[in-house]
Amino acid sequence: MKISRRELVAMLGATTLAPSAVWSQAVSGIHLGAQTNAWPIDTKSVESFVTVLQEIKRTGYEGFETGYFNVEQHMDNLPALRGQIEATGLTFFGLHIAIGKDKCDPETLLPSASLYEQMAPVAKTLGAHHWILSGIAAKDPSQIPGKVAGLLTAAEYADRIGLPLLYHNHWWEFANGGVEADALLEGTQRSSVRFLFDAGHAFRAGADVPKFLQAHHSRIGALHLRDYQNGKQVPLGRGTFPLADVVGILRQTSWSGWLINEEDSDGKQKLGSDVIEPAFQALHKAVTS
Repeated sequence: MKISRRELVAMLGATTLAPSAVWSQAVSGIHLGAQTNAWPIDTKSVESFVTVLQEIKRTGYEGFETGYFNVEQHMDNLPALRGQIEATGLTFFGLHIAIGKDKCDPETLLPSASLYEQMAPVAKTLGAHHWILSGIAAKDPSQIPGKVAGLLTAAEYADRIGLPLLYHNHWWEFANGGVEADALLEGTQRSSVRFLFDAGHAFRAGADVPKFLQAHHSRIGALHLRDYQNGKQVPLGRGTFPLADVVGILRQTSWSGWLINEEDSDGKQKLGSDVIEPAFQALHKAVTS
């Protein structure tokens, strides 16, 4: 879909949204967001967290996702924190309750119920639209049914509290031909579980990302996008990730939802705007061209 300069000016004149919001909302309900992982955040400092959100807004994104550890130490004054988040003008897409062997249930390979039952209500109080789980790898196929069962239990909890759950994959769900990813999709198809498809991780594992999207777009609530060159993560648009093909499938299927840049540089260094800004430009161009 293309918009003329005249049409864009008219749209900008009729709304206070940032130009990126106008563009993305004009393209089949696709919205652009960023994970805060790109920046070093002092988890003890609300100011450090909010400053990153302001940087995300300045770059042009509509919303953000963040790890639970960035709000965990501020639960004594959640209304004030919500006010500061809302003041940035960003949509709080989701709170990610992340992996770590010490935080995971050995039976489900997911964050323990005690952790997500503590943090998911925090996400809701802060105005997040979703809460997100990611788990550790199944070392043996016999472990996968336990992971499916854990997701189904988490989905029942999500339904009770009225906040949608997304499952976020890493590369290991797509190893060995995507056996684990397929099992998770099949085992949860009759539940409310949808997926935050990390297309970059899947690509790293050798998955045919456009083909996967074509087959499973109805189960995908959002995408994480990241890029690789010679096995090393690089800003989106500077590697071999098939971004144009991905956007083409999303348009073809009339998919709507969030595209989220996650530029964590393989966890080795937090480069902030140095990687987020070129990633945003690549994503914005792909969605609007």
